[in-house]
Amino acid sequence: MDIRKIELFVDLAKTLDYTETADRLYTTQGNVSKAIMSLEKELDVQLFDRSHRKIELSKEGNLALDYAKKVLKNYQELQNALKIFKMQQKLHLTIFFIPTAPDYQGFSKISDFIKAHPEIDVELKETEAKDISYFLEKTDDSIAFARTWESTQKKERIFETEEDDFVALVPRNHPLASRKIIELSQLKNEKLLLQSENSMIYQKIMELARQENFIPQVIYKGVRVAILASMVAKEMGVSIMMRKSIRDQLSSNVVLIPLSPNKTSHLSFITSKSRTSKAVNMFLDYLGK
Repeated sequence: MDIRKIELFVDLAKTLDYTETADRLYTTQGNVSKAIMSLEKELDVQLFDRSHRKIELSKEGNLALDYAKKVLKNYQELQNALKIFKMQQKLHLTIFFIPTAPDYQGFSKISDFIKAHPEIDVELKETEAKDISYFLEKTDDSIAFARTWESTQKKERIFETEEDDFVALVPRNHPLASRKIIELSQLKNEKLLLQSENSMIYQKIMELARQENFIPQVIYKGVRVAILASMVAKEMGVSIMMRKSIRDQLSSNVVLIPLSPNKTSHLSFITSKSRTSKAVNMFLDYLGK
């Protein structure tokens, strides 16, 4: 049985108008008429009553309509299942990563994997750390390279690659520039230039400040660490960043100083425990080598 005939029959049962169904399904009125007549011949019934000016579903047509809708629904489900199967066979892998990911050694494993497995279609997408869990739960063929802290999602598998911690960035002629270590409380009266408030970095800095019983004077919140470092170099304020994300972008007018108290983060590859594809497992196997 031709599925196209079923599709035309179901639509015509709704519109009861050959011309409208032809327009809706991108064909001609003649083709609709021929398809319906062919289906009636195949089923050996008259699906529509054409004795009046406007066609109507016959009793047999009403009976057949419910079954026809089920056939279309099953066919659409079949198409979707085959589409997913084909995608899995193509070995597609989506890798989400935080904006500062390229500054870390672990990120080089992604480029090495792509070179080692040209048969896998790898898609790279930059996103904020707070959105990682959502994306991993929505897809079977994804993994993320992001920053993890003390607590991790129970639904995720974590593969740590390296650690990083906070440092203060101050202009070279700043009174604190000669310090070997800066206490966070010493920055309570400083104008702070921080990363976006949507970032985990910002949230962790706010947590540390609350522990020290002060509210930071944040005058700018940005996305790119290079811009923040440039603003510090121009003596527009001081900043707090992760050490490794900024170490290669410092100008001669900026001093990087350890911070206390501090929080250690882990740069990790993350994937869902319950949703993994063959491509994801191949990547995890590659990490284990």
